[in-house]
Amino acid sequence: MDSTDFVAALRRIKPKLAHLLSAGFSLPIAEELLERYEVRVRDVEPVVHYPTHLGVLNLIEAFDCSSLEIGMIEFSGHVQEHEGVYYFALFESVYPIGIDTSGSVFVYFDTVVGCARSSEEFLEALAFVAELLTARILGGEIKEDEVDRSVSLAGGEEYRGFYVELLS
Repeated sequence: MDSTDFVAALRRIKPKLAHLLSAGFSLPIAEELLERYEVRVRDVEPVVHYPTHLGVLNLIEAFDCSSLEIGMIEFSGHVQEHEGVYYFALFESVYPIGIDTSGSVFVYFDTVVGCARSSEEFLEALAFVAELLTARILGGEIKEDEVDRSVSLAGGEEYRGFYVELLS
């Protein structure tokens, strides 16, 4: 999934205010939840264009993702590079999520934990996770086979720990 398809998926997944209110959320909380889905096209042309296989970085450059939160992932408003790794989000507000030049996505806890084999797979898995978490806030439950699907979308079993944590 590329950045444009990811943004389109988020817009499709975003719940309606009326559904959140019907689920028992107060108006201020419902509005705050809706803000977490916001991804706005930037007013200026991106200065940096990353290679296609680093599409999550193009997402950050082309769109203002500073309000975007999917579960425990908070996207940044900009990309930071350090020693060949590009950081674009935080997990649990603390742990940096990055992508290397091969396209592999990971989070730094005390050790490196893989998130996805590639940027495209990360965005695909994350769109699916956003759909699951949206259903959960509206009263649904996440089933084991849905966790399995997110792991599969990310590239395989080596990413299971990350998605189990994200969906817990």
